[in-house]
Amino acid sequence: MNLTRSYDVYGIIGDSLGHSLSPLIHNRLIRRFGLRAVYTTLEIGAESLAEMICAMDAQGVRGFNVTHPYKEQIIPLLDELSPAARTAGAVNTVKITGSKLIGDNTDMFGIRAVINDRLPTVLHGREIVLLGAGGVARACLAELLNHAPAKILIGNRTIARAQRLRDVFAGTHAGCPIEVPALEQLPQACAHNRPVLIINATSAPPDRPAQIIGNLTNGTDFRGSCFWDLNYGIRAINPKSLPAEMEYIDGLYLLAAQAVESFRIWTGRTAEIGQVYQLLQTRVSGSR
Repeated sequence: MNLTRSYDVYGIIGDSLGHSLSPLIHNRLIRRFGLRAVYTTLEIGAESLAEMICAMDAQGVRGFNVTHPYKEQIIPLLDELSPAARTAGAVNTVKITGSKLIGDNTDMFGIRAVINDRLPTVLHGREIVLLGAGGVARACLAELLNHAPAKILIGNRTIARAQRLRDVFAGTHAGCPIEVPALEQLPQACAHNRPVLIINATSAPPDRPAQIIGNLTNGTDFRGSCFWDLNYGIRAINPKSLPAEMEYIDGLYLLAAQAVESFRIWTGRTAEIGQVYQLLQTRVSGSR
């Protein structure tokens, strides 16, 4: 890394960052607030993770985002976790204060922002399908349970992982059962109560969750229902593949909201989610 101590350095660590939109977001915010700082990508392999984390402060890094596959692996390397990071069981934002590394999870903030600002339906007393069982799925589940749905069904390729996710929250919200049917059994599990919300929290190529959603929605009237894809860009499901009556929410608003919260944690500056979202929409639509 060729970093300079005359600037505060922020960045994102992961193992494949060529399509990351985080530098676009944060360098735009840095310019907007007139900060002497820079945001960069820090692409590293798993064997270098511990060494890189130990060297962050000496390199002038004041904070960084964490993406796949290190959101859970990084936890033992940190000095402290926020309540959100503990609830999510994953870290996507780290603030460096002195030599102390504090892990946080701004996906929780972003998920809450999407539910409050973008979701066109009420979750209370309704059925929800959550596809995926990783860190972001856990953050989703934690927030969804706060809205008192009637039932949440978790669908995941590895059923044991979905069961472990269910068990994390077992007994915490007695009024909302969490069921883990096999993927091929999801349509039958939803046969009597049409889910009001289907969330794709997987990292699978879009054709796989699209096939699952097609099986779920086949022959069913999904007016008043919503599909929320946490992915964006080339990994996002084409909304035209969904039933015409189903509302669609892309992953860009979540990306914008979690980035705004990361920026606030590092710098104390608060940006408008809507402005960042518009920036991302322009970039993504222009790259198609």
